Amino acid sequence: HTPTSRCSSAASDVYKRQCQDEAEKFAKAILAAGAAPSRDDVQALFRLLPAEDLHTEQEVSQGTSWTTGMYRKGGIVGLRASCRTHPFSARVCTLFVSHALPQHMFTSCAFLADARTKPRRDLSNSSVPNAVIPVSDFSGGAVWVQDDHGTVSRDVQGQPVLGKLMSLQDGPVLFCAKDLWHATEPWTGHRLVLVAYTLDGIERLDPGDLCRLQALGFNASVFPPLPPIPGRTPGGEGPGLGPSTNKEGESSQRIDKSREGEEEMNQCNDSSSEDGGPAEGDTTSFSNGCFGPLLPAHGQEGVH
Repeated sequence: HTPTSRCSSAASDVYKRQCQDEAEKFAKAILAAGAAPSRDDVQALFRLLPAEDLHTEQEVSQGTSWTTGMYRKGGIVGLRASCRTHPFSARVCTLFVSHALPQHMFTSCAFLADARTKPRRDLSNSSVPNAVIPVSDFSGGAVWVQDDHGTVSRDVQGQPVLGKLMSLQDGPVLFCAKDLWHATEPWTGHRLVLVAYTLDGIERLDPGDLCRLQALGFNASVFPPLPPIPGRTPGGEGPGLGPSTNKEGESSQRIDKSREGEEEMNQCNDSSSEDGGPAEGDTTSFSNGCFGPLLPAHGQEGVH
């Protein structure tokens, strides 16, 4: 199952579809094996995914990426089109993250391949820390993170800023990307990492999008308290887990990831908002028949 080809952003629609099918086929095989994805599995999957050029980003001087999960553009939130076009690939990514960091919260994840980022802060993020997980083998490539007690100075907007180097050689690193300046240090070899992060505004997600996000394995299960419901005593079900009202005015419950069954999973098909709009001919289903046993819940044996 070792992939040998890569999709280019300039490829034809037919070739992109072929690449999509290859990536999803490979991802299904990883999930069917019933074990946590290995670094080799995830690196091989990335080679089949449609890479996006990062050169156009002002704070990134080189590299490619592939991103899935939630997006935020200003005050607009929704799910990236990759949640629909590559659901099994997204699931492999979330399993990889959950195995490396079982308690880590994240709404989105992104492969960054040979991406050299200049000092930046991710202001669209929440205050939940970013996790940077190494996928390939490389030398150097630490993450410089602002730290008033650090000893490593870097130039940020023309001013020296103290920080520290967080090495990826021994595994994942976590830091608050929203509040702290951070940048990539030079490296040798092919540097592929998977970044798992939480965007601000998850409480504004459409319930159908939230269901899809959780069904794909994103650990996005902590919400601010819901407004009190008339006639109901608050505090019995925990913050964010009480009943809410759907568009038809009927009482509904947020989906518990530990529950399984066609009725719950089918709620994910009710609505979604995805950047890029629907792909022509797309027939991907998020019903229980699509994922079934390939989507174990967080905390199940074999995942963490």
